[in-house]
Amino acid sequence: MVRLMIVKKFHNAKENIFSVSPEFENLELAEVKTFDSEIPVTQRTYTEEYHLEGVNDTVKSIYNKIKTSLLSYKSEVIFNPQKYYISIRTTRNIAYIQIRKRK
Repeated sequence: MVRLMIVKKFHNAKENIFSVSPEFENLELAEVKTFDSEIPVTQRTYTEEYHLEGVNDTVKSIYNKIKTSLLSYKSEVIFNPQKYYISIRTTRNIAYIQIRKRK
């Protein structure tokens, strides 16, 4: 679903004014389902295996070395898989790893 929105910026000295046309609306989005399962994308849980499937064994071993060394350094580190990346966090996100299958 695509909506056209025009944003105009007016600038005078240190003042900025933005004009948006049309006004913002509340849109109800339909639930998106995937072809491989009946679980909606919003309710899907992502795991490390999800990110590592189809990846070279060298990449898997490097990921495991990074994970074990960080956990041995500080045991409070959490590897939190998300949809597009695996975040590394303690009380907040420190870094993220984005595993690609081709590069």
